[in-house]
Amino acid sequence: MLGFKSHASYTLDALSMNNPDMVLDMLNTLRTQLTPMARRELAQLRAIKQADCESKGLEFTDFYDWDLAYYKRTKTERTHNIDTTLIKSYFHVPDVVCRLFALFEEIMQLRFCKVDASVWHPLVELYEVWDTNGFVGHCYLDLYARPRKYANGATFHIRSGFTRKTGA
Repeated sequence: MLGFKSHASYTLDALSMNNPDMVLDMLNTLRTQLTPMARRELAQLRAIKQADCESKGLEFTDFYDWDLAYYKRTKTERTHNIDTTLIKSYFHVPDVVCRLFALFEEIMQLRFCKVDASVWHPLVELYEVWDTNGFVGHCYLDLYARPRKYANGATFHIRSGFTRKTGA
């Protein structure tokens, strides 16, 4: 294909690592260097969870994937004496959204226009997204916690589609 051994070779040609073997070598080097650090951090998080269980009179069984975010935050708060709740109080949501939209406008030439529409919850906001060529799509912001709502940050495509025969 165009004189290259593979699509990976073609894609990497213009980059500083111009063949797949160089990328694999770099990734293997990173893995070798980072694995011991990751194991140390995991051991620290495991110890924090074990102490947490013991302090609550609970049996410590193991450290699971779903424990990771909670105990990383716990470790950060304890190690650096950080109160994430206090930090959040400095970031008023409407101001943050406004500044993010301004950033997207500056960097990606996107414009966000709030739409008054019927949505699934009164706190959900709907925006039309426009670029220099016209309408791009809709953006729903559902930023606040509530019962029976997915508890972690996430992005969901409500409906994929296109409006032109070209797929645009």
